[in-house]
Amino acid sequence: DIKTRRGDMRNLHFLALAAVIVTSSSAATISSVAVAVDADAGIAKISYSIDQPAIVLMVVKTNGVALAEAEIAHAVGDVRRKVPTGAAEILWAADRDVNGILGAGFTVELVPWPLNEPPEVMVVDLKMAGNFTFYRSVEGLPDGGLVNDRYRRDVLVMRKCPMKGITFLCGKPGAANRLAPYLCTFTNDFYFGIYPVTQAQSMLATGKRDGMPSADPDADMRPVDFVNWIDVRSHDEWPGVHSGLSANGRLGMFQKLGLNFDIPTHAQWECACRAGSRGDTYAADLDSIAWYRSNSTNTLTGMIESHPVGRKAPNAWGLYDMHGNVYEWVLDWYRNEMVPDRDQVNVDPPGDDGYIAAGEFRIMVGGSAQTEAKDVSASYFKNYYIKTESKSFCGYRLCVPAEIP
Repeated sequence: DIKTRRGDMRNLHFLALAAVIVTSSSAATISSVAVAVDADAGIAKISYSIDQPAIVLMVVKTNGVALAEAEIAHAVGDVRRKVPTGAAEILWAADRDVNGILGAGFTVELVPWPLNEPPEVMVVDLKMAGNFTFYRSVEGLPDGGLVNDRYRRDVLVMRKCPMKGITFLCGKPGAANRLAPYLCTFTNDFYFGIYPVTQAQSMLATGKRDGMPSADPDADMRPVDFVNWIDVRSHDEWPGVHSGLSANGRLGMFQKLGLNFDIPTHAQWECACRAGSRGDTYAADLDSIAWYRSNSTNTLTGMIESHPVGRKAPNAWGLYDMHGNVYEWVLDWYRNEMVPDRDQVNVDPPGDDGYIAAGEFRIMVGGSAQTEAKDVSASYFKNYYIKTESKSFCGYRLCVPAEIP
């Protein structure tokens, strides 16, 4: 179903403007597209109707060749977000993005994405509840992309990990103890923060920096590195598992932004860390991907310190600092020799209950700046007291099911 509207933007050297509707059987249908052009202001107004809520992205093409997603950064309104049923409108400041110069055959395509199959990247506004924007890839992020420190300070970038329906081996192959492998599968894809939560992001969302003292001018881009499990996931009743979060705890404050953010289970975290591989690290050269004991000493102070996130290489799913820098808390209880059932595929394993007597211990994963190289891996974990006052190099990473309510 293709509807075409033409507008005259002679002052901007636009030769033609068309709108193409792309529909999907599993998404919404877009109709009644119209384009109005303000040549003097350099703005194109694209109006349309949508028959059910969906996430709407826009593709701009010249003679059938798409512009890079980052080149259409200045489009606002009902685009790159969840759009409700009814009339919708996009304002695109084309003069800011392409200097008003486009060739013949200039088209705009509106693409609806189902809410249960959202785009690969979600950016969470930490200052305004319910403000989530979506992109096909991190390369589409505006303002210079991930090299811009605003993505470590002002907003939270999350990437969709394709975990739905896969069967994954969690644990260390050949191990017979608490690291023993078991099969699991997941009923959802999950968005994971591409970085562990930074001190600046925590301050915006929770009012808590949760960082060790540092004179580093980039300390606010370091991960939260001084927090225990109760700090992260405080709850109204003990014991608690996946519910009963305190509204004023760290996760309760993040959830006020409008999604059911949580820390991952151990299985979710390990699957995201491995990113489709079975290797215990996602690169042979550990220095290229991780801050650990051998490379984390501050040469001025002689102290081992955490480091600003995103300065090592990511894994195959675009997640940074999964190895080293700070330990990351996960939901799972203490595990000694007990593991999930190894004779079946465990569906969405919620975390091992372990021993009741050890119920106040939870698991930390990933290693830290203090960790020896041998323990910086996907399968290694530590049991740690949830209320510990020795919180150094303890942080967390957010995840949420990839379904937009």
